[in-house]
Amino acid sequence: MDAKAKSAAHFDWEEVTDPSGVTYRLQIASAEDFSVDAIVLDKGGITASEYTLTREEKLESSKKDAPYYWRVKAVDGASNESGWTTAGTFDVGFAFELTGWFLYLLYGLGGLLLLFIGFLLGRRSAVY
Repeated sequence: MDAKAKSAAHFDWEEVTDPSGVTYRLQIASAEDFSVDAIVLDKGGITASEYTLTREEKLESSKKDAPYYWRVKAVDGASNESGWTTAGTFDVGFAFELTGWFLYLLYGLGGLLLLFIGFLLGRRSAVY
C-alpha cells in the first residue's frame, strides 16, 4: 500500500515540566519493537506536548491487523532523557471523499431524478 492518508495524524501526551525546559522526541514505527527498520518517523525537538504530522510526514494507510505504534520521551535542557512511554497503537485509513465536480454531478443527477419522479407522479394524478 503506497497511498497516503489525506488527513494528518495528531498525537497528544501528558506534559512534563523542568526548570531547564523540556522538548519531546516522538517515534512512530510499523512494528511494536521499534527496530531500526520499523521506525517510520523519529522526530525530536518538539516543544509542545502534542504534535500533528506535516504533509511530508503523512503515513501510508495501514490494515487493522498491522497498526502503527507510537511512543514519546522527554528531554530536558541538560540533555537528560526520560524513558519511553508505553507504546500506543493507531490505524491510518481513508475517509470517502468526493471531489467537487463529481459531487456537483451527483447533485445535478439527483435533481433531475426528482424532477422526473415529480413529472411522473403529476402525470399519473392528472390521468385519474
